[in-house]
Amino acid sequence: MNFDEAMLNRLKRMEREVERLRVKERPAGESGVTDHGALTGLSDDDHPQYLLTTAKAADSDKLDGLDSTAFATAGHDHNADYLGISAKAADSDKLDGLNSTDFGRPVWLANPLTSSEWVGQLRTSVGKTLIDLSEVFGCPAGIKAVYLWVGLSCSDSYAGNANFIMAGNSTPSDGISVDAEGLNNGKFERNTVIIPCDENGDIYYQISATGTGLSIYMRVYGYWL
Repeated sequence: MNFDEAMLNRLKRMEREVERLRVKERPAGESGVTDHGALTGLSDDDHPQYLLTTAKAADSDKLDGLDSTAFATAGHDHNADYLGISAKAADSDKLDGLNSTDFGRPVWLANPLTSSEWVGQLRTSVGKTLIDLSEVFGCPAGIKAVYLWVGLSCSDSYAGNANFIMAGNSTPSDGISVDAEGLNNGKFERNTVIIPCDENGDIYYQISATGTGLSIYMRVYGYWL
């Protein structure tokens, strides 16, 4: 028997074996499943090495090994060290580290504040004396400074100098002075001054005068809150 005949005999034996297996291994009643889609258990998650169609890979939210927390969103403040365009710094109302309460805000009065105690009464020399501006003139308590119009006059003749001193402290002779040097026989001296107030918003005055004294007028035209 040559090689070709041997190969033909072998192929015939294989065909007979295939036919035998087809007949012997076929399920009874020809009820075997021939359509893959009809197989049972296809929806079972029994292959953990594969993802289901609705599943998500463990690292599917990562980009180059980084998850979403490593990237800024469109509405994210990209750097907490900088302000947004419409943002306001926490200390934006400060100047040189000081807020607005450390600076006086001027209030100008069209109609001055007056007092019946300061409309030309004759006053003699006196040491530093308190003027409660809120009680006497109706100024707000705690103001930082006051803008005053002051007028002086003397009805008798005398030689020498006369002073009306105002300040925010009780230190003798310390403050801003309106002088009446050579003022006599009803002559009138006037001036405007800005006087710093004490912590309560009040001022002190001192008078140095000869003769019968000085007639003093005072009006408040403004103050600093």
